[in-house]
Amino acid sequence: MFLADEYNFSSTEKLDAALSEEIAKILIAAISDRGDASLVVSGGNTPKGMLISLSKQKIPWSNVTVLLADERWVDASDSRSNEKMVRQYLLQNEASAASFIGFYIPNAAAMQASALLEDKLGLLDRPIDALVLGMGEDGHTASLFPCAANIDELLTEKEGLKTDFVKPGSAPDDRITLSFSTLTKARHTFLHFTGDLKKEIYQKILSGDLQVPLGRVLEASKGNIRLYWAA
Repeated sequence: MFLADEYNFSSTEKLDAALSEEIAKILIAAISDRGDASLVVSGGNTPKGMLISLSKQKIPWSNVTVLLADERWVDASDSRSNEKMVRQYLLQNEASAASFIGFYIPNAAAMQASALLEDKLGLLDRPIDALVLGMGEDGHTASLFPCAANIDELLTEKEGLKTDFVKPGSAPDDRITLSFSTLTKARHTFLHFTGDLKKEIYQKILSGDLQVPLGRVLEASKGNIRLYWAA
């Protein structure tokens, strides 16, 4: 079974600072090598402190494009919108100079989004430079939900597909997620969560006792994941 490098911290504040500094190093190196960099972040409450810390890092942010790992199909002004959260917590301070690509398209259905977003997401023809994933208590990551009717299809390698449509069985809102192939080919992936319960779930995934989407992502990423965790 896959084993990630683990970085454990005594407080979320220390975790947020360390993770934001490591992401900054990766983005700076990518810009130095290729002239630009891509950063993919996840929604939820856990990353908010880290995103604030990252927003203050001295990075050539005008050369960085920020995207989401997944999005609920709601307007960007909605409190459930991951885009709203990222704009509020990350695209401030130094990071206000970054470019942002959102997924939500007004007056379009979520199931149409993959085709509509194809040209907009052209930068994903190459691997993501830094990807930050979370984990739900059901073992989902991004919007790869175990309860989705099409979960087997979602966890299949499909060349050229950048996003997938998801209709969770037990969570509200249709969703768009970066595809399994896109997520698992990132240059640097960070798994970021807090709390003893999620650490216990993570250990069950590693031991093979829990067969969930995150485990498939860990396996397919071939050792390119680092866990940042605090109690």
